[in-house]
Amino acid sequence: MARIHLLPDYLANQIAAGEVVERPSSVVKELVENALDAGAREIEVQLEHGGKSRIQVSDDGFGMGRDDALLAFDRHATSKIASFDDLERVATLGFRGEALASIASVARVELTTAEEPGDGHLVSIDPSPSEAYFAWLQGHSQCVTHVARPSLDGIATVDRADAWFIDGDHNWYTVYHELRLIHAAARSAGTPLLVFLHDVGWPCARRDMYYAPQNIPADFRQPHSWELGVTLGSSEAITGGFRGAGAFAVALQEGGPRNGVLTAIEDFAAARTEEFLWAYVPAVFGLGVLFDREHPQAGEIATILAPYHDNPLLARLERNRLANYLKVIEWQDRAAEDAAATVLRAPAVA
Repeated sequence: MARIHLLPDYLANQIAAGEVVERPSSVVKELVENALDAGAREIEVQLEHGGKSRIQVSDDGFGMGRDDALLAFDRHATSKIASFDDLERVATLGFRGEALASIASVARVELTTAEEPGDGHLVSIDPSPSEAYFAWLQGHSQCVTHVARPSLDGIATVDRADAWFIDGDHNWYTVYHELRLIHAAARSAGTPLLVFLHDVGWPCARRDMYYAPQNIPADFRQPHSWELGVTLGSSEAITGGFRGAGAFAVALQEGGPRNGVLTAIEDFAAARTEEFLWAYVPAVFGLGVLFDREHPQAGEIATILAPYHDNPLLARLERNRLANYLKVIEWQDRAAEDAAATVLRAPAVA
């Protein structure tokens, strides 16, 4: 009976890992050396619990295409040598192709890479962005496309997108119809839905705010004011508080049908037959993430968002931040009133 047999690959990798990965610092060493061999000029290392829970190494070196990235986790897969003669000319820190295979055999590993910085592409839809945006765009024109149209006109120009981000549209009508158009575009392109939405918390969750109310059909436009503001604990618009000072108008009343960003998201999801997953991060006016339950990365997305979803500590911090923000506005209003009163009381100069 034969007593000698070949070890399975996973066990051979784990044995090799004992030689390559003695402790978390060994992992950092191997990954940093890989980054240096790739020509990196900047390397960032992040650790959790001394590297026992998480090690992340990011660099600006040369990346890989999909095929190379998959092959990189095989033992003895390397770009450093191809023949015996190459061994005499090795000028890199590593060359055997064992590090990634060894690390992956004893840890969960995620690799994010690209051959060129411009492999990803951003499409920005904004009819009137700031001068700062145009200055930034000049240095990123190869990987950014600007569509100078309102969102409801511009979404149809996007052929395919892996993710969408909605920000700055603070009313039910716009957000609801943006989601409808994005959903139609995703289904047409055969891509799963993944949408990030800002302003899903106070004050826009249940109250419309308008930059151009004349562009909202009358049947969907809430009674609003350019002068009044909003504050915590009041469903009605008030004198003072958080307000646009002419830049935007606020709905006079909070709540009710077709009012607010969060209401628009809920109404959109309720009108669809598919199942969606939803995460709410209660920070800085609220961030929401809406995605298909059948999204290929649904599990990974949910895992990342779970610690922040409806987190009570974040919610308390946001409530305190808003209270402080509103108090500062109150002090500023009082200072402006005092300054105006001082001017009125100033004696006339002979």
